[in-house]
Amino acid sequence: MAGTAQVVSCDSVHGHIGTICFKTGPPTTVGAEIEWLVTSPRHPRRPVPIDLMRTALDQAGPLPGGSSITFEPGGQLELSSAPAVGVDACWRALQADIGHVEAVLAGLDLTMLWTAIDPFRGPRRQLTDPRYTAMEAYFDRRGPEGRLMMCCTASLQVNVDAGADLDDIRRRWQILHAVGPTLVAAFANSPRHAGRLTGWKSARQAVWQRLDPRRTRPAQGPDPITAWTDYALDAPLMMRRRGSDWHADPGLTFRQWLHLDGAGHDSTGCAHHGTTGLSSVPAHEGNEGNAEAAATLAATSAVGGGRHVSGVNGHTYGRPTAQDLDYHLTTLFPPVRPRGWFEVRYLDNQPAEYWPVAVAVLTALVDDPRAGERALAAVEPVADAWWNAARNGLDHPGLARAAQCCFEAALDALHRQGADPALIDLVESYRLRYVLRRRCPADDDLDPLRHVS
Repeated sequence: MAGTAQVVSCDSVHGHIGTICFKTGPPTTVGAEIEWLVTSPRHPRRPVPIDLMRTALDQAGPLPGGSSITFEPGGQLELSSAPAVGVDACWRALQADIGHVEAVLAGLDLTMLWTAIDPFRGPRRQLTDPRYTAMEAYFDRRGPEGRLMMCCTASLQVNVDAGADLDDIRRRWQILHAVGPTLVAAFANSPRHAGRLTGWKSARQAVWQRLDPRRTRPAQGPDPITAWTDYALDAPLMMRRRGSDWHADPGLTFRQWLHLDGAGHDSTGCAHHGTTGLSSVPAHEGNEGNAEAAATLAATSAVGGGRHVSGVNGHTYGRPTAQDLDYHLTTLFPPVRPRGWFEVRYLDNQPAEYWPVAVAVLTALVDDPRAGERALAAVEPVADAWWNAARNGLDHPGLARAAQCCFEAALDALHRQGADPALIDLVESYRLRYVLRRRCPADDDLDPLRHVS
C-alpha cells in the first residue's frame, strides 16, 4: 500500500505487514545497536546535556566503522552499526566505533556506563520532540515505568535477517522467542537504580514487563505474520498525528479505528486471524511471575481501551492510511520486533568486554539449524519465564540449565561457522565466568564508574 492509501480491512493490514515486516532472502547480515547512559565521574547524579555530546562527536568526524549516533529521550547515547556480513565483521566495526566515541567523551570528562539501568539518576527527559511528549503522556496514564524506560534504560539490540523463505522465518521467529527468557537471565545486568539495589537481576526487563503489556509482550504464534498482524491490530494507539497536531492516547486500538462509524463506535468488528497477538500466561514450570503478569495486563487493558471514543468520529478523525499503520508499528515494543528483519530487543547492555558475546550467542543459535534445535529442546521448560529471568537471573535452576545448553550449542556452531578464534575465546570466557557458575553480570554488582572498558 502507498503511504496515503486508506487501510480498508484487517486483511489489508495482514497483507501490508507480510510485505513490509517479513522480507525473505538468504540470512547473511547481522547488526547491533547499543545504548549507554553517560555521566561525569565527578558528578554522576547530574544529567549530561545531549547538545554537549552531540557537538563534540560531530566535531570529531565520522566513525571509522560506519555506525550512526543517535540519542534517546533521557540523554542515552546509541550506536547503531551498519549491517555486516557475519558477526565477526559486526564486532570489529562496532568496537572501533565504540573506541572512537569513548575517546571523544573522555575529553569531556564523561564516561559511558556499561549497565542497563541508570545506577545514579531518576528519569529526566531531555528530548522534547512531539513523539516523546506524546509517548510520555501515554505512558504516564499507566504508571511510572514509561519515564523509566524512556530516560533510564540502556539495551543491547541484535538485528538479524528474517529468513530465507517463510519456513525459515517461522523457524527463526520461534527460536528468538523461545530463548528469550534464558538469554535475559544469562545476560542480566541492571540490578541497581538511582542509588539502590532493586531486587531484580534485570531491573530494565522488569520495567518492560510492567510497562504496557499490549505493546511490550511477545507477539507469539505459529505463523509470525498472523501473530504480528493481530498484535498490531489489538494494541492501543499511542498517539494520533495530523500535521503538527499530536493527540496522545486517543483511547482505541488500531482494529477499532479501522471500523469506527460516524458516531465513534466500533461498527463492524474484525475477526482475528487465529491468534490474539498476546502470548498466553500458561501454568508452566518456571513461571511463578504469571500472576503478576496477568494482573499487569488486566490493569493496563482497562486504560484507554474503551469501545466508544468521546468526541471523535470516523469523519473528523480520518480513516487510517498505510502511513498511519507504519507509524503505529513504530510504537510497538515487543521483545522481538519484525521490521523486514528481526530486532531482538530483550538484552541488557553488557560489561564492556562482553557485549560481543551476546551478539555471537544469539546469532549462532538462530543461524545454525543444529544449534537452534538443541536450544529449543533445552529452553522448552522455561520458554515463558520472562518474569523469573528478570528477577532471578541464573539463580533460577531451570534457566541456569537452559543457559548452559544454549552456550554449548552456540560455541559448537561458532566453531562450525569458522568464527574468529578471539570471539570464540570471549564466549568461552563468559561461559566459565558466569554461565557455569550460575551467575550473570548483575551478580558482580561492581561500581558502575569502574565497570568501564
